[in-house]
This record gives sequence, structure tokens and C-alpha cells, in this order.
Amino acid sequence: MMTLDELAAFVAVADTGSMSGAAEKLHITQPAMTRRLKRLESDLGAALLDRRAKPIRVTATGREVLERARHVLQSVELVYAASHDLAHGEFHVGIALTFASTALARPIDRVRQQFPKIAIQVTTAWSPSLVGRLRTRALDSALVALPQPATLPSGITGAFLRDYPLACVAPRRAGLPATVDVTDLAGARWVLNPEGCALRPLLRQTLESAGVTLRVSVEVYGWDLQLSLIARGVGFGIVPMSSVRRHPLRGKLQVFRLKGHDFRLGLWFAWPEDLGRLRPVAEALRRHFATVVPGRRQEHDQHEAAWPQLEAIGASPHGRAL
Repeated sequence: MMTLDELAAFVAVADTGSMSGAAEKLHITQPAMTRRLKRLESDLGAALLDRRAKPIRVTATGREVLERARHVLQSVELVYAASHDLAHGEFHVGIALTFASTALARPIDRVRQQFPKIAIQVTTAWSPSLVGRLRTRALDSALVALPQPATLPSGITGAFLRDYPLACVAPRRAGLPATVDVTDLAGARWVLNPEGCALRPLLRQTLESAGVTLRVSVEVYGWDLQLSLIARGVGFGIVPMSSVRRHPLRGKLQVFRLKGHDFRLGLWFAWPEDLGRLRPVAEALRRHFATVVPGRRQEHDQHEAAWPQLEAIGASPHGRAL
């Protein structure tokens, strides 16, 4: 079976027109060059060179083989070049502020071990900003949270990891029913993340579609702090259901549904479609991130089971919005 060394020997003779010149170019002896060419011609069952001509000429069959041999050797060079670049490159990954936690350090550590010469640069920002930076190639990948249903923009690919049910939350003393019409929230004020969070346009669109203006009472980072303020009567909120379930003041909170709406936040690991040689790093991160994200079905069941419990904590048959 032909080898890359034999193809390289044939191309070198075609380029230099002599055995000695080709041997010098490849830093081998002339007898070694002759043996490589004879093996190649024997494998192919055809003469590739006219050795009687001075300089040596390529035969008609040899010209067809020469073009393909050059292509093979160039492809191999690209593979080596990509391997070299990958081993010494940088990889920029973004993580949504909502999910930036110490648990995500483990996947990044594992990928650093898998690609020890890759310099992984991590940044955190709101998901819409991260998606924009993926589109401009300022990032090589990102863990983003997008309201569902959602699809990734053109030119961006990735893996859907799971979804998080979202809860509309009020102070218990507001005494809301379990299900509320959007129009009943005309006087409500909200405790939300600052602008840039993907939930703000979601909530704004939901309210404005019913003729209700979004009024923000407090802008503050972090679900736990928001829930603490809501429990104290500062306003309403929309947060992941899991945050409500584990909050120490959940007894002072009331979860309610907006009639006709089922809010969910989808977690995606995404990267540009044309990532090229860095794609193995993105794939490795995706696999490792998936190991620290609970399964969608399990989480869905846990949250749905929690609805009656939380409604019982703060439900009242009558009441009004703040």
C-alpha cells in the first residue's frame, strides 16, 4: 500500500526533474528515493516517470496521479497545521450571568486538562449580549439562557441542555388568586434584573400585549435578593421556580400563574457554525456542561410537583395586585 513518503518522493521528482534534486529536497539518499518510487509504481501498476528523459519527465498516467498526490499532501499539511494551531490557541467562552456559579468551574477545568495548551478565556454577561458576540465571533462558545420557545440565530449552532420553569411571584400578603389575568396587574410594580436580562423584554411584551405598562420598583442582580425584596412587599417578580423552592423566605411568597402563559427559560450551549479547528473544544465543553446540568425531565417533574405546595403557602381566594 502506498505511503505518504512515496507520494512525497514522486512530487519532489516531478518538481525538481531529477532523482538527486528530489533526494536533496527531502533530505534522504538517492537510493532511498529510488526505492520509494519503485514501490509506488509497483503499487499502482503503472510507470509514473520517464527516466530516459533529461530532465526526468512525468508520464501521462503520472500527470493524473501527480494532481491527486499534491492534493493528498496538502490536506495532510492542513491537518498538521490545524493540530498545531489548536494546541497553542485561545478559546473564548461566555457564561450567562444567571448561571455563573462555582459548579461550572468543573467543566472548564476538565477541558483545560483535555487541551492543556489551549488558553480558555471566560467572560460573563447577559445572554442576549453573549449571543450577539457569538455572531460577531468575539466568542467561540457560550452558555446562554433564552425564553422558550426559542431558536438560535442563523449562523449559530449548539445543544439544548434543559429548560427551567419560571414562576411569577408576589408577596404572600398580596392575596392573589392562583391564576391571574394580565390586565389585573395594571398597578403592579416589579423587582427585576437590570436591563439586558432576557426576561425583561419577555415580561414587557406580555404586559404590553394586554395594554399594561411595565413598572419597575427595584432593579437588582440575583434571584435570591429579588425574592427577599418581594417577600418584604417591594413588588412582584419572575424568577426560576427552583429559586423559589429553596428560598428561606418562601413562606412569605406566593406563586401565581398568568392566564394563558407558561414561562420557561431554556439553557443552551452554543457556538458559531464556522468554528472550524476549535470545534472539538466546544464539543468537549458541551459534554462536560451537560454533566452538571440536571436532566430536563427530572427538573420538570420536580417543579410541577412544587406548584400546589407553593400556591398553598400563599394562596388566597381574593386579593389585589400591588
